[in-house]
Amino acid sequence: MVRIVKQRELIINSTKNQIEVWVKNDNLKFRKDQDFNSDYIVATNGNRRYVKSYLLKRISDNKFRVEQSYDYGPDLESIAAFVDGEIDVYWIDDVLYDKNHKVLFELPLWIAERLQFHFGIYDKDKDLILTHLKGNIYISTETKQNVILISEKKKVLFHPPRYNNSTEVCPTCEMIYLDDIVFEDFQITEDLFQRLSQCETIDEMKELIQRELTLSVM
Repeated sequence: MVRIVKQRELIINSTKNQIEVWVKNDNLKFRKDQDFNSDYIVATNGNRRYVKSYLLKRISDNKFRVEQSYDYGPDLESIAAFVDGEIDVYWIDDVLYDKNHKVLFELPLWIAERLQFHFGIYDKDKDLILTHLKGNIYISTETKQNVILISEKKKVLFHPPRYNNSTEVCPTCEMIYLDDIVFEDFQITEDLFQRLSQCETIDEMKELIQRELTLSVM
């Protein structure tokens, strides 16, 4: 759910070593290396027991307005992970952004909902939160659930057959369904990550992951 907050302003003074924020009734948390000269910045509230994420819009040199707030979903999760330094990108309203709020590429909600922005409920040693591979290609894995490669030109999703019910239309998406067992013990090791990074294209990465998934049960 997106809630529009109107005429709510805050002042940010940023220096090399300090960020000062004044806003009534809020304790906002920022990622310090995001571009505070940008027209938009993101934040979360400082209370980790109940996190909300915010998109802030510049209205003057050092004054911002809360443009949107997010209570749940990939907007909330990705901004929270970004602010905490767990990932270097964030997702808002079908678009993936870098830390300077520059558009990387469009990404449908139904894919964003499957990405790991934080560690999941399974084995954290086997999960891989959204990680940059090379160029504009990113990878995410959730233990026993999926392996996902995303880029501007192509999105490749490896899933067990039980997920073969998507009616989403996505010309740049390729769904690959494999038996549940191949996901049981699969993980992106440092060696596999390096081999993926050496691939020239996302299709080469796709073929390598498919081979490794198959080998994981042999």
